[in-house]
Amino acid sequence: MKPAKIKLPIIQGATFRKSLRWGQPTVAAVAIANIAAAAPAVITTSGAHGLPSIPWPVRVKAARHGLGDDVLMATNTGANTLTVPVSTLTATAYKGPGELQFNPPVDLTGYTARAQFRSSTSSATVLLELTSDNGGIEIEAAGRVTLVIDADQTEEIGWSSAVYDLELIAPDGTVTRLAEGEASVSPEVTRP
Repeated sequence: MKPAKIKLPIIQGATFRKSLRWGQPTVAAVAIANIAAAAPAVITTSGAHGLPSIPWPVRVKAARHGLGDDVLMATNTGANTLTVPVSTLTATAYKGPGELQFNPPVDLTGYTARAQFRSSTSSATVLLELTSDNGGIEIEAAGRVTLVIDADQTEEIGWSSAVYDLELIAPDGTVTRLAEGEASVSPEVTRP
């Protein structure tokens, strides 16, 4: 798996939270039974869709109901219902066929995580370290990982830019780099 390239804009003196989702490489597909005229759009699948309880990225394929081929963040509202943040109020009645596609979440039960920020990839000095043990990384079983830097920590940051990576460690010891990139710090003007 190739790590996602993600820029992290950190605001000094404010709490920083960034959630990432890790989906399996395989694509799940479920037939769409109906798309109701609503805002947000309500989609009913012909069988259980299998989406996690957290918002999850999906594609609505060949629906011809005002929904393109864009990736949308779906909210699971039942075993075979979900909503997406698009209005279908002015769309014609759903005639199908359509398909809901998504990458099922990786089960992160038992995983740990670590992230380090450095001035460059070759620097020996760690500017900031986050782990699932120190509360800097929250892991949810349903494929979501959240980086957390509390306001007290961001207030103490003395650097303006860095590089980072985020690694997840499976219960069997396998390490996967989920994300990497640059972090920039917007300096605080208002101070306590």
